[in-house]
Amino acid sequence: MKTATMNRLLIKVTVHRTLERLTEAPEREIRNLIDMGMAFSNGRFQKQIFATAQTMLQNPDSAYYTLVNQAANHIDHKRLLTFGMNIGYESCTKGAATIRTIEAKEGFNIPWAITLSLDAAVTNAHPEYYERLLNQCTNLGIYTILLHVNDSLSTILPLIKKYPRIAFVLFLKWKTLSPNHLQVLKSLHNVMIFIADDGDVSNACEKLYTERMLYGIYRLYNEANYHLVIQESWLDTLLQYHPTLVITVSDDSCPIHISNAVYQFICQKRAGQHYPFILMDLQHDLQLIDQIISDDLCLVCFDKDGTLHTLNGRSENPMHNFFKHPLKDILKDALKK
Repeated sequence: MKTATMNRLLIKVTVHRTLERLTEAPEREIRNLIDMGMAFSNGRFQKQIFATAQTMLQNPDSAYYTLVNQAANHIDHKRLLTFGMNIGYESCTKGAATIRTIEAKEGFNIPWAITLSLDAAVTNAHPEYYERLLNQCTNLGIYTILLHVNDSLSTILPLIKKYPRIAFVLFLKWKTLSPNHLQVLKSLHNVMIFIADDGDVSNACEKLYTERMLYGIYRLYNEANYHLVIQESWLDTLLQYHPTLVITVSDDSCPIHISNAVYQFICQKRAGQHYPFILMDLQHDLQLIDQIISDDLCLVCFDKDGTLHTLNGRSENPMHNFFKHPLKDILKDALKK
């Protein structure tokens, strides 16, 4: 058996046993798991994450102990195990090593995660675009895919099932999720769902909580409404929904000084450990993780038309379209070191 396969198996068995014991003594078991992770991690990202978690959990009043309790008792353990392994091992351990090797050898940057905005007309007519892209992602070491689903859930679900080692993060509105969609998603353990913080969030979270799903809440913001996000009163309203994560997402028009202000608020509240959910800002925290995994900072998104968006904005180069060109060629040209 290959070393990588053995390592994955050992980690999976250990995490599975810990999940089984979490309901009995969550504080002790989560500390033991993090201590063990710190001892055996050999990558920059893992060491930094485990070190941060160790520091946070030294606070006996940390709300993250409540979060662990909620996760252990109200989320399906197979779902936690599968999604956690895909993020922690496939993406941030094995995938990160592949990314660093290719970057050093070939002289271009590779993101640890890719964000896609979907369109039903394209996904229905050309699902092969996305299957081809996912194959190319895993070849480059990318095992985390964020999908702004829009109205494309029916087409994309079979692809999610086809790639069980990829961690898929779905951003969607509850009204686009039919009972049939939910039944399919219940059978897929490599998915985390983020529900838009709109008028349907209460019904959505109640249903997902009952079904023991792994879910969070996301909130779009821009210059006009960001002041509603940087308030504790907003976070307080989310407590009743029991999300595992809460993510803020800036729209394309949002000035950098506004998104920086939101991120400062997010970091402050995250460090305070007063809320039993993990707070993140999508763009800033994707960049933070990427900078830990790789030496150079990069952020890669593709819009509904297949066109590349980076930290510099939308590319005007017709070569930077994954419908027409291989991902590796696009990254080689757009993200040279």
